[in-house]
Amino acid sequence: MRANFSFRVPHNVLSSGRPVLLVAGGKEERGLLRAMAGLHAHLPGSSLQVHPGVRHGMPLAQPERFNHILSGWLAATDARIKPR
Repeated sequence: MRANFSFRVPHNVLSSGRPVLLVAGGKEERGLLRAMAGLHAHLPGSSLQVHPGVRHGMPLAQPERFNHILSGWLAATDARIKPR
Protein backbone atom coordinates (compact mmCIF):
# COMPACT_ATOMS: atom_id res chain seq x y z
CA MET A 1 0.00 0.00 0.00
CA ARG A 2 2.91 2.34 0.70
CA ALA A 3 3.86 2.26 -3.00
CA ASN A 4 0.42 3.61 -3.90
CA PHE A 5 0.86 6.63 -1.66
CA SER A 6 4.41 7.40 -2.80
CA PHE A 7 3.61 7.14 -6.51
CA ARG A 8 4.09 10.35 -8.52
CA VAL A 9 2.59 10.78 -11.96
CA PRO A 10 5.18 11.74 -14.58
CA HIS A 11 4.66 15.25 -15.94
CA ASN A 12 4.38 13.99 -19.52
CA VAL A 13 1.34 11.95 -18.49
CA LEU A 14 -0.32 14.99 -16.94
CA SER A 15 0.14 16.98 -20.13
CA SER A 16 -0.53 14.21 -22.66
CA GLY A 17 -4.15 15.12 -23.33
CA ARG A 18 -4.95 11.43 -23.75
CA PRO A 19 -8.07 9.84 -22.27
CA VAL A 20 -7.46 8.21 -18.91
CA LEU A 21 -9.75 5.91 -16.93
CA LEU A 22 -9.26 5.95 -13.17
CA VAL A 23 -11.03 3.10 -11.38
CA ALA A 24 -11.28 2.83 -7.62
CA GLY A 25 -13.30 0.79 -5.19
CA GLY A 26 -15.60 2.47 -2.72
CA LYS A 27 -13.87 0.52 0.08
CA GLU A 28 -10.41 1.91 -0.79
CA GLU A 29 -8.44 3.74 1.88
CA ARG A 30 -9.60 7.35 2.13
CA GLY A 31 -6.15 8.63 1.23
CA LEU A 32 -6.16 6.64 -1.98
CA LEU A 33 -9.61 7.94 -2.92
CA ARG A 34 -8.45 11.51 -2.27
CA ALA A 35 -5.36 10.91 -4.41
CA MET A 36 -7.50 9.52 -7.24
CA ALA A 37 -9.78 12.56 -7.07
CA GLY A 38 -6.72 14.84 -7.15
CA LEU A 39 -5.29 12.99 -10.12
CA HIS A 40 -8.64 13.24 -11.89
CA ALA A 41 -8.65 17.00 -11.28
CA HIS A 42 -5.19 17.31 -12.93
CA LEU A 43 -5.96 15.12 -15.95
CA PRO A 44 -8.26 17.00 -18.32
CA GLY A 45 -10.73 14.64 -19.94
CA SER A 46 -10.09 11.84 -17.46
CA SER A 47 -12.89 9.66 -16.13
CA LEU A 48 -13.02 8.67 -12.48
CA GLN A 49 -15.24 5.76 -11.53
CA VAL A 50 -15.61 4.74 -7.89
CA HIS A 51 -17.41 1.41 -7.54
CA PRO A 52 -19.17 0.79 -4.23
CA GLY A 53 -18.60 -2.40 -2.32
CA VAL A 54 -15.16 -3.27 -3.71
CA ARG A 55 -11.57 -2.73 -2.71
CA HIS A 56 -8.31 -2.22 -4.57
CA GLY A 57 -8.14 -5.75 -5.98
CA MET A 58 -11.39 -5.58 -7.94
CA PRO A 59 -9.77 -6.17 -11.38
CA LEU A 60 -8.33 -9.47 -10.11
CA ALA A 61 -11.15 -10.51 -7.82
CA GLN A 62 -13.92 -9.62 -10.27
CA PRO A 63 -12.38 -9.68 -13.76
CA GLU A 64 -15.74 -9.87 -15.55
CA ARG A 65 -16.94 -6.74 -13.79
CA PHE A 66 -13.70 -4.92 -14.51
CA ASN A 67 -13.75 -6.00 -18.17
CA HIS A 68 -17.30 -4.70 -18.48
CA ILE A 69 -16.26 -1.35 -16.99
CA LEU A 70 -13.21 -1.09 -19.24
CA SER A 71 -15.07 -2.19 -22.38
CA GLY A 72 -17.78 0.41 -21.79
CA TRP A 73 -15.23 3.17 -21.24
CA LEU A 74 -13.23 2.16 -24.32
CA ALA A 75 -16.35 2.18 -26.49
CA ALA A 76 -17.41 5.59 -25.19
CA THR A 77 -13.89 6.97 -25.58
CA ASP A 78 -13.54 5.58 -29.08
CA ALA A 79 -16.79 7.30 -30.07
CA ARG A 80 -15.45 10.67 -28.79
CA ILE A 81 -11.99 10.52 -30.34
CA LYS A 82 -11.52 11.56 -33.93
CA PRO A 83 -8.70 10.04 -35.96
CA ARG A 84 -5.70 12.32 -36.40
